[in-house]
Amino acid sequence: MDILDRYNQAVNSRAPWNNTYKECARYCWPSAQNIVKSVASEGEGQILTVDIADSTAIKAALRMTSGIFSYLMPVGVKWFEFKSRDKQLGQNRVVQLWLSSATSAVHSEIWRSNYQREMFSSIRSLVVFGTAAISVERIGGNLVYRNYHLADIFFEENNVGVVDVVFRRMFYTARQAAQEFGEENLTKEMMQCLKSGDYVRKFEIVHCVYPRKDYDTEKIDSGGKKFVSQYIDVSQKKVLKEGGFDSMPYLIGRFDKSPDELMGRSPAMELLPDIKMLNDMRYTFVLSSELACRPPLIVEDDGVIGQPSTGPGDIIYKRHGSEDPRPLQTGSNAALTHEVIQMERQGIMEGFYNDLFQALADYRNMTAYEVSQRVEEKFVMLAPAISGLQKELFDPLVIRTLELIKGTEPLEDTPVGTNLDIEVAYQGRLALAMSNMQTNAIEITLAKWAPYQQFYPVFDNINLDKAFVTSAINAGVPADHVLTEDEVGQNREEKQQMEKIAAQTQIAESASKAIKNVSGTPYAEAML
Repeated sequence: MDILDRYNQAVNSRAPWNNTYKECARYCWPSAQNIVKSVASEGEGQILTVDIADSTAIKAALRMTSGIFSYLMPVGVKWFEFKSRDKQLGQNRVVQLWLSSATSAVHSEIWRSNYQREMFSSIRSLVVFGTAAISVERIGGNLVYRNYHLADIFFEENNVGVVDVVFRRMFYTARQAAQEFGEENLTKEMMQCLKSGDYVRKFEIVHCVYPRKDYDTEKIDSGGKKFVSQYIDVSQKKVLKEGGFDSMPYLIGRFDKSPDELMGRSPAMELLPDIKMLNDMRYTFVLSSELACRPPLIVEDDGVIGQPSTGPGDIIYKRHGSEDPRPLQTGSNAALTHEVIQMERQGIMEGFYNDLFQALADYRNMTAYEVSQRVEEKFVMLAPAISGLQKELFDPLVIRTLELIKGTEPLEDTPVGTNLDIEVAYQGRLALAMSNMQTNAIEITLAKWAPYQQFYPVFDNINLDKAFVTSAINAGVPADHVLTEDEVGQNREEKQQMEKIAAQTQIAESASKAIKNVSGTPYAEAML
């Protein structure tokens, strides 16, 4: 089958990365280091940290994962909102209300699902492996998110670099296969295991999702969907289940990507030499510390009786006239070694942006300007990666979540007669800190040129209304609290009319008083 040939090609092309992934997982995510899998592989329950002498990389990677998750998509608050790409359509009140309802509905569905746990694992995969895969489906009326180990995910890009073909490998027992696909669709070997009660043997099954246009659509029953879905038994080359999707159910994210490479690269890969060196340094330091506390003894040949004992309260018997046993002096400087290790640890933690998230943790006690100043240097390197993840992973995931609940009880379809092109605007602390760099530039420019305004109208070059709206949105002010240009113009026009009427009234009152003072007669009587 052609699709299985492509699956095998994808597995083989990923092979050069497996050793790198295993090394990264070994030092940064030990429980995920089983990269090469097969139907006979066993790894559950094993202790995978026995050869790790320093856990700095594990802690730093976990903290970076927590930082991205907590500050980009905090639990319990609205960390994004939907907007219309069409500015004119976005000012329609009906559309605004629907987008607000859509934002609330998607947040509600996310909070009541398993999104937090699965997304946390996906972000950790990005930090350690540079690539992550997550899916979302509506099962039994509920949204179900699922993160997948990178060892089981293989994919292809289209001509513009977008992942449009995904292969997910899984290993099922005959019982699991019967539950998933039905007994009538199982292979002969699966049926034999099922009848004999063999629930241990596993079969390799691959879920293939690819565009319908890649193959003869007349031979594929995908229900007219945009993407074909096929579950295939690899050994027997039999299709166990077939269907389709309107959009790609597997969302692939890559933290960083080198040109001409399919897989993503992670901070753990860049720091791997330092991490391995720190592990060796820590191992050596432990040995040297133990050597300093329990050094070997130097004794004369046949100078002591029996084996020298070095435990507390032990007695060493030596022969008359021989020298006393003395400890070996290595001359190593434990304090200097410890200082070097601390410097290496600090470098690894900074490589995982731990200092950046520490600055964000103090955000409540700092102004937005102070935060932007402290994190601006780090964002020069982190912002492109986060922006790329938003477009490649987070945006499609949120939009697909919206598509899955659209038209159901939580959310009605889009307003009649509108074709909404929706975009996602993030409002988490990390997104706001990234946006504050733009706000910072506006504030600095205005403050720099404010003294010259009294001599020359330099602010005429800036649209202060747009500058204010940009600053407010970036600071976290809800978008529905900011008036549109039309509403601002209407309010200003009404205000001018009120001021004009008030001025005319004041002039009339002043004129009436003036006439009364001159004639001594009220204005109304003088007219009579």
